Amino acid sequence: INSVNETFAVYPNPNNGEFTVNVGLLSENTYLEIYNSIGQLINKQLIKDNAVKVNMTEQADGIYHVRITKEGLQLYKSKIIKD
Repeated sequence: INSVNETFAVYPNPNNGEFTVNVGLLSENTYLEIYNSIGQLINKQLIKDNAVKVNMTEQADGIYHVRITKEGLQLYKSKIIKD
């Protein structure tokens, strides 16, 4: 994990399935990835704006892992709780 963590934020946490990921240092080929508690990738999208709104209301309640990656390198990692 990089030392740029302070430029990323996930809120609100916990949430009801809708949350925002703020990306401070946006650059090309940066992706948002969301994994469930058993490590399955359930969402991957190219980040195009500094604030990405995510809707996971159809997913089960529980703990999810958010990762920001660029060219295979992990820039940021966080846990979110959907309840």
